[in-house]
Amino acid sequence: MNISIKQYILALFSHSEKSEKTSNIISELTVLDDNFKIIKNILEDPKINSSQKKKNLLDLTISADIVNFLMILKQENDYNKLHSIIKGLIKLRNEKTNTVEINCTSPYALTPQKKDLLTQQLKNKLKMNVIVNYSEVLSLIDGMILVVNDNLIDTSIKNKLNMIKNSLLE
Repeated sequence: MNISIKQYILALFSHSEKSEKTSNIISELTVLDDNFKIIKNILEDPKINSSQKKKNLLDLTISADIVNFLMILKQENDYNKLHSIIKGLIKLRNEKTNTVEINCTSPYALTPQKKDLLTQQLKNKLKMNVIVNYSEVLSLIDGMILVVNDNLIDTSIKNKLNMIKNSLLE
C-alpha cells in the first residue's frame, strides 16, 4: 500500500486532535527526527522481532502513539517521509489554530519576563497565536533576528555593521 505524506499528516492530526495531544505528538516527533538514526537502528535490526522493537522504543520513553506510527512507517518503508510529515503536521496545526511559529535569535539568553513580553507583543502585533522558539548566537553582539514565516527581521548590531561596511565599500 502506498501512503502519501498528506494521508499520514491527516491521519496523525485527526488522531492527535481527538486525544488532544497534537502539541505533544509534534514535540515528540521533532525530537525523534533529530535523533532518527537511533530509532532507525532499532526498527531495522533483523535480530529483533516486532514486539521487542515496540518494547525497546517504549523503553526510550516514546509514547505508544508514536511507536505505533513508527511501526507503520517501517512496515511501509516510509522513513524518508518523516521530516515532511512533521513539517506538514506543524503547518496544519498552525492553520487550524491561527498560530504562527517564530524563530527568535539573540546574542544572549532572554529572561522569562523578556520572553513573555516579546511573545505578547508579537501576539498583539500579528493578531495570531504565536509559538516563539528562542536561540542564542553570540556573534550578533546585540539586537535580535526574528524569522516569521518567510520574513526575516534583523535588528542585530552585526547586521547594522555589515550594512555600514557595504555602503562604505560602494
